[in-house]
Amino acid sequence: MKKPDPSDKARKKRRQRKISRNRRKRKKLLKNRLKARGHKRNPHRSSPEKILKNLGGLSQKDKHQKEIFKYVEENIRASVAGSTRQAIRVNKREVKFPDCFSFIENPDETVDTLYQVVDACSSGAHKPVRLDQDRCEIIDYGAEAVACAIGKAASDAYAVKLKGRYPENRAAKEAVMAAGLPKHLGVELPDLPHFKPFELYHGRKNVSDWGHRSNENERTVTDFIKYINHCLSEYGYALTESGGKHIARLTSEVINNCEDHSGRGDWWVGGYMRMNQNEMFGDCHVCIFNFGDTIYETIKDIPKDTNTYKSIKSLINKHCGGKQIPIVGGGFGEEQLWTLYALQQGVSRFKGDEEGTGIDRGQGTTDMIRFFQMLGQTEQFNIQPKMCVLSGSTHILFDGEYRMSKEKSKKGEREIIAFNDENQLSNPPDPQKVRKISSYFPGTVISMRFYIDQNYLMKKASES
Repeated sequence: MKKPDPSDKARKKRRQRKISRNRRKRKKLLKNRLKARGHKRNPHRSSPEKILKNLGGLSQKDKHQKEIFKYVEENIRASVAGSTRQAIRVNKREVKFPDCFSFIENPDETVDTLYQVVDACSSGAHKPVRLDQDRCEIIDYGAEAVACAIGKAASDAYAVKLKGRYPENRAAKEAVMAAGLPKHLGVELPDLPHFKPFELYHGRKNVSDWGHRSNENERTVTDFIKYINHCLSEYGYALTESGGKHIARLTSEVINNCEDHSGRGDWWVGGYMRMNQNEMFGDCHVCIFNFGDTIYETIKDIPKDTNTYKSIKSLINKHCGGKQIPIVGGGFGEEQLWTLYALQQGVSRFKGDEEGTGIDRGQGTTDMIRFFQMLGQTEQFNIQPKMCVLSGSTHILFDGEYRMSKEKSKKGEREIIAFNDENQLSNPPDPQKVRKISSYFPGTVISMRFYIDQNYLMKKASES
């Protein structure tokens, strides 16, 4: 019998050692992958390398989303209504939306639902958060857009898993789709005709080294004007050059206010148009909002020696008698009156501005209301374009019943809307249009719904 070759025996040993070494390498590689943050088996854990590179495992974008969510959560907890609701909804991971989820028609219950979304996302449980919108008959795009921003922040920053049910109502379902949360979660959206969204955009103030404002605002406004023109083109019309510049200026000023006065510098803008199947009538929905200081919190701190402060304070003392509860009755108080007066032409939230010295400041919101009410009328049905401003606990509704008109003063003429028959700020506003809500929104929302009616546009074109 032939003896084995010693060299063959050595080769076999080397081969076995190599196989064992490669097996250990593969096991170690697999183990490191399982430790990595974002892996499907361990989505919350971060590897040591990633912690060092990303300063805690979160990208700069995720850090900003975390800060947004924490700000909203803390300010909701700070409100009396928020702390009450938080105690009721501990660890509940399902949110049932109301029949009418709208800042325009149902602000109290809508803000309360947003409280529930924040509570569910911050409960600490590992189960998915379920957003049940099955029974919704009316969904305001503005409310859905804010819910989308909150849900996206929780998902990006805390890996909160979100699930939900679409509304049965087609119009409400389109509002959910237009806000974009299903798309963010990777849900495949059906291709719907007669449906043109302007995707919800999150922008931030960014000042360059030379002190100039970033072009992000301008780019977004340009895209928004293109979108409005696209909506009009479906009915054979387009904005004139001056009309496009006018809307651009108004939209840019509203965004600038979000950047300059909220204390945070970021904002969201989005919208969509849905066309009626007869192609003669369509409705547009647009929303601009931000989280941060409310209108009341910024305007009330202007210097007390300015004419603006003195005139506003004298009107508030007349209506409220120096108290939070107005002596004239109605569902509003000092905060609501400050907010209303801040929307008038020539009233600026920049500290030190005198009434009449900055006539172009403070009029972007009200000019936008007037412009869209003029453009967005319809003769198809007995309906009016609507718009609301929601800031803190103040809700102001624009539905066409009260319109802007000119007021003469020593400083000249300015346009105001006082929400009373006389259109005088010295008289109390209609408590159905300017009121205090039971909840609190930590920021400012402008939500509008207007219409594109081919017959109405033809009539306006013939008159001009």
